Amino acid sequence: MQHRRGTAVRLVTLAVVTLAAGATLGGHARAGVERPPGVGKPTPGSGIGTAAALDNPKCNTGEAFGPFGRFDTTTVGGGSEGPVCVKPWPEGAANGGATSQGVTADRIKVVFVTPDPRQAANSSAGPKNRVDNSKGTDADAFHDLLLARMRWYETWGRDIEVKFVASTGDDEAAQRADAVTIKAEKPFAVIGGGDVLDAELAKAKILVFGPSTTTAKALAQAPYRWGQTDAQATAINAGEVIGKQLVNKKAQFAGSEDLGRQTRTFAAVYLENAIDIAGFRGQLRRYGGKLTGAYPYQGPGSTVGDDAVAQEAAPVIVTKMKQAGVNNVILFTDVAMTRAVLDNATKQEWFPEWFMTGMVYQDFALLARSYDTQQFAHAFGITNFFPYTLPEPTPPPGQKTNATLADQLNWYWGEKRGTENTIASSQLLWLLRGTHAAGPNLTPKTFRQGLFSTPASGGAASNDPVSFLEGFGKTPGLPYDEYMLLGLDYAPVWWDTETTGPTQVLGNEGKGVEWFLNNARRYHAGTWPTKRLQWFDKSASVMQFDTSPTPLPKYAGDCNDCPSHGGPGQSGTPSPEGFIAKANGSGSVALS
Repeated sequence: MQHRRGTAVRLVTLAVVTLAAGATLGGHARAGVERPPGVGKPTPGSGIGTAAALDNPKCNTGEAFGPFGRFDTTTVGGGSEGPVCVKPWPEGAANGGATSQGVTADRIKVVFVTPDPRQAANSSAGPKNRVDNSKGTDADAFHDLLLARMRWYETWGRDIEVKFVASTGDDEAAQRADAVTIKAEKPFAVIGGGDVLDAELAKAKILVFGPSTTTAKALAQAPYRWGQTDAQATAINAGEVIGKQLVNKKAQFAGSEDLGRQTRTFAAVYLENAIDIAGFRGQLRRYGGKLTGAYPYQGPGSTVGDDAVAQEAAPVIVTKMKQAGVNNVILFTDVAMTRAVLDNATKQEWFPEWFMTGMVYQDFALLARSYDTQQFAHAFGITNFFPYTLPEPTPPPGQKTNATLADQLNWYWGEKRGTENTIASSQLLWLLRGTHAAGPNLTPKTFRQGLFSTPASGGAASNDPVSFLEGFGKTPGLPYDEYMLLGLDYAPVWWDTETTGPTQVLGNEGKGVEWFLNNARRYHAGTWPTKRLQWFDKSASVMQFDTSPTPLPKYAGDCNDCPSHGGPGQSGTPSPEGFIAKANGSGSVALS
């Protein structure tokens, strides 16, 4: 992804199917173009993989752009965010008209649920108005990024009508009331909010993307429910790494010699309902491993967690693990519980190994530096983060860095114009990528088929150590269909309590850093090595990159008819009710 660090900030602030040999995408496919492993069959209307798509003047082809090619974004081929090539769509071509609820020949209706105004007023995070760095609105941010991105995605002759609906609260009654309001709008898709709201919308067969969705919930309400981060992928990847690297070996990284001489005995502490613990046990069994104990606790599902819950549960959990002879603790825990079990282990003079899973960003350095150093000095495992990369050198006067040029809001609106919100980035990626790959016959089923037919990109899929893998369906190599956008690939890491250095991704200096093995190489399920990983070896690890480890993407060129270069258009939503974003990002009008 061309905005690799920006994507990571978004995360912080917030079975492989192989095609039979010789098979092609259909009668119109170019010779030799085959579906990669795990990639589903494209919709006929999209033309993905056909000669028509690959010969599209917008399409970049060649090894760097994948088997199906990629359209430009602000960079050539768009990195992992570049839309897969589809067939050209002549202006005025018949698109099938009203193919689904919320879809007509001219428009796609989308509801964007804005935060409860009371919550937004009390939050220090969120959208930022780039004019003066003041607090912005989610509505403005959604508008500004949608118009920029619609320049690159095909909507098959349809505008996108966005209706704003303000959340009335997080409690169940408020969410059910909001669901009634939204269903009355009869939208095609909803950028959702709470768990109850999203479940009600999916039940009504409306596509919904929301942060509360889990893998289990998405699969139960497929193909209507989609989400941000897959916690179960954490469990699948952790189980594979532990099985291949640690099972039946000595607990050599434990903090006490007596435990270090023992063969590893595992226990897991996990946030209840975040992962399928039975599935994790099964993954371990594949490699001859087992859990001596599994200890659930309840929490809000946030990175920070609940200190009161953690302080009450941790002493009992630690006592049970120590009495059971555990010497390796697998942490599927938020920050509060991670801190509490480490503190209580020291109080009980028990020093095992700690296996980090990266669950809800438990290892983020700005938070992890507060952990008990006696214990966390023996922490290692996997992370979804990647190392900090030093910024590009300041260019000569009159020139701009690649990052400045490629910034999507700069490109479309101009520098210091528009409102940014990193959360909106993933929401829009799902909406536009699915619409683009569905083809003109837009329905919830073709939306899913389109996303499942788009190859995974970024991170482990692109051999890029400073971006995340993004993919749906079977493309991330998981034993189930993926409906979540992120949390799909990981890097092996270990924690150093003594070194002062940069926070992952962001660079903030502090004592306590995470070291990345194998030059920060990333892996996804099914690809983890059996060769011994060299945890706690600085000579085999990096904590930051001085320069980009991969070539910087080439700038695709200015948007000469955009507001950034004198074209028409004003940043910020034109109406508090909503707006209509014109196809191809050619402007917006107020929703009347």
